[in-house]
Amino acid sequence: MSPPPDAEQHGAAVLSPLAADVEELRRENTQLRQALVTRSTVDQARGVLMAVGSCGADRAWEVLVDTPHQRTNIKLRHIAEKIVASTDGGEIPAAVGAALKRSLARQSSSLRAPASSDRA
Repeated sequence: MSPPPDAEQHGAAVLSPLAADVEELRRENTQLRQALVTRSTVDQARGVLMAVGSCGADRAWEVLVDTPHQRTNIKLRHIAEKIVASTDGGEIPAAVGAALKRSLARQSSSLRAPASSDRA
């Protein structure tokens, strides 16, 4: 015996939001897994920038974040991969390298510039 038509409609109405929730959770899970995989690479790239730019962890992070989003339109994880690969003979694309140099120079000059309260 099949369920009444109203029960089928009610069941479909309940399953539809649940299916959407499951799909959203799957997307979020995928993003979190990707973040875990790339975190190590990003941290390694920060270390390279700290060594090359003679800066601390916070400044290295600012350089790394500034470069992809503001200058090259390349995702941060891809730039981090290129930086890490460059320590083993890999090449950094010219546009990315130039953007990194500019960002490092900006970060260095902001370290040397006196704070606005020091100027008064």
